[in-house]
Amino acid sequence: YNTTSDHRLKLNQQPLTGSGAFIDALKPKTWEWAQDGTPGAGFIAHEFQSVSPSSVTGEKDAVDEDDNPIYQAMQASNPEVIANIVAELQNLRKRVAALEGK
Repeated sequence: YNTTSDHRLKLNQQPLTGSGAFIDALKPKTWEWAQDGTPGAGFIAHEFQSVSPSSVTGEKDAVDEDDNPIYQAMQASNPEVIANIVAELQNLRKRVAALEGK
């Protein structure tokens, strides 16, 4: 999907900091899907929501008026997440280069 990202719409642009803490707070998991037992890998929505609230919709353990589950949905590839991954990758590349003496 496309989102508006023009620089003219953004005030007080600063380098992203804290990407290491952001990445470290994520909790990748493996599981088996309840429906058919097939394996899965990724994130649990409410855990991801605690790190990146804008990535998740819905509330943990929500139910409708008939007590049926209302499942959370998430999009881990939103701009906030991608920016933190790229920033941390850049930081790691600088540290590796420094260790290699480049």
